[in-house]
Amino acid sequence: MDINSAVKEIIKENTKTDNLYNQFQHSNIDRYKKILYRKIGSVDSDSFIKIKKFFTIIDALIPLIGAVLGVLTPDWSLLTRILVWSIYLAFSLPITIFVKFIPDDLEKFNLHLSNLKLISLSERLASKIALFGLINTDNGKDDVEFTGKVSDLVRIENLSTEKQNHLKKCLESSLINHSRETSIIIEEIELDNTQREKLQDLTYQIVNLSELMFEEKGFSAKLYLRVKKELEGKELEILTSFSSFPMKGITQYGTSWVKTRGMLSIVWDCLEKGGYLIRDTSTPYYVASKYESVLAICLPGRIGVLTIQAEQNGAFDNKVDYSTYQSVAFATRQLVNDCMGWDK
Repeated sequence: MDINSAVKEIIKENTKTDNLYNQFQHSNIDRYKKILYRKIGSVDSDSFIKIKKFFTIIDALIPLIGAVLGVLTPDWSLLTRILVWSIYLAFSLPITIFVKFIPDDLEKFNLHLSNLKLISLSERLASKIALFGLINTDNGKDDVEFTGKVSDLVRIENLSTEKQNHLKKCLESSLINHSRETSIIIEEIELDNTQREKLQDLTYQIVNLSELMFEEKGFSAKLYLRVKKELEGKELEILTSFSSFPMKGITQYGTSWVKTRGMLSIVWDCLEKGGYLIRDTSTPYYVASKYESVLAICLPGRIGVLTIQAEQNGAFDNKVDYSTYQSVAFATRQLVNDCMGWDK
């Protein structure tokens, strides 16, 4: 993997919406300018003005000095002329660059300096995100051990007769007309209070981060973990809700989704395809009364799916790329392990 190319791609994708990518197209002159600004970035207003005036005067004298040398040097030896003109260029070029690139007043200078610092900060953050690309995880390969541990926590045998019948119906794909018919509330999850609180805090933190990542308000988040069970001799798979924020109504965990061979809910569609999906909630994949769009992220090892719902339509458009997915997916996977107290 080429880290430098990854950094450029991350910056390109994340500046596309605000049309800021041209700010990151550096020429050699831009890099010299950045070094120069940093060197004098700590001076006060009076010193800045004096420095600027001094170098402006010297810059005005440079052509005169060049003219004098042009008159004197023709009779000198070749070696002497090369040495003198080299010193002249080494002296004059930095001063000319300084006078040309430094604004006339301190306020403009500070604005330029702040801009350069923000660009540098963005590049440093992008380089850190790019490191996620070095993590060697096969998202297409199931983490059977993890799914087994999660499955042991869910007791479908303790479900009511009505819910049992609903699960049986979901196994018959010919009876499913809409993905919403595969939803079910499962409260029979054996978590201790510490695990439950940590998982709840995980989704709370995701909501807070979403407001920064996507520059909107009104998000919710839900964590689904993959559960495999056997029902009447058939394999049953459920993406079971283990936490959500904010919690709604009297349910502890919220809606879970059963896998069928017919219409797939967005969470199962995401798990099957891997990566991430963005859906408008008016599509057949998802139904919600409050939220307008949803982002679904498949967790490494296909252990589950994290969904982020937004009240605004198009809240995720042009704001999610592969680096965003990697960062959220890997971090969520590790946080789930920490919440459950599992080392792997």
